[in-house]
Amino acid sequence: MNFDQLTGRTRTHLTWSDKLEIFIHPPVENDLVGLKNKAWENGFDLQVASGFRDFQRQKLIWNEKAQGKRPVLGRGSSVGFDLAKKILTWSALPGASRHHWGTDFDLYCLNSLPLDYKLKLTPEEFGPGGVLSSFGKWLQENLKDFDFFCPYQEDKGGVLPEPWHLAHGPSSVKFMESYTLPIFEKNLQESDLELSEHLLKNGPKLYKNYFKNISLNPWNLNSIS
Repeated sequence: MNFDQLTGRTRTHLTWSDKLEIFIHPPVENDLVGLKNKAWENGFDLQVASGFRDFQRQKLIWNEKAQGKRPVLGRGSSVGFDLAKKILTWSALPGASRHHWGTDFDLYCLNSLPLDYKLKLTPEEFGPGGVLSSFGKWLQENLKDFDFFCPYQEDKGGVLPEPWHLAHGPSSVKFMESYTLPIFEKNLQESDLELSEHLLKNGPKLYKNYFKNISLNPWNLNSIS
């Protein structure tokens, strides 16, 4: 993987999937189709809310949150470096999002949602009594059969839990291993982001706490625990 592929500046590492109607890293397609088919057999219409997201799209989300044009959820204050950390609890840094790789997906169940319901992808939707509670439980019970795991399974002090976010283990770990601290810092230097003065001064801390700090999985037991 090269710098542009790792940071979402190109999609040369992806192909279009007619079955899923998304751009995807080729080794992932069969497993995601298999998970979708098994979900259907069990009464769940599994859909991808977000798959590949390029650098420019992630940058727009980041800058609008930093500028107060989008709501910023999460812990902490909304000033300076605290604001950056608050955004990072729910939104990845542009160029450092797992969605750049075509290996990670935000999933939901279409036929679990009431008519005209606006999907939010929140823990409440997947929690007890939530509209996606049954789907979320099924997903956790079956994801390993197709080599997926949840990188944000629990609160580890970085990104908050995202039960809807699945990563293809064998594929995503290769991107993760290639994405070193020097690449992370080079991306920050070349990205021209809002709050960049705070991001550049805290590169190693951000890399450790918000990028490498994912749940343990069978494919990358070196994840920060």
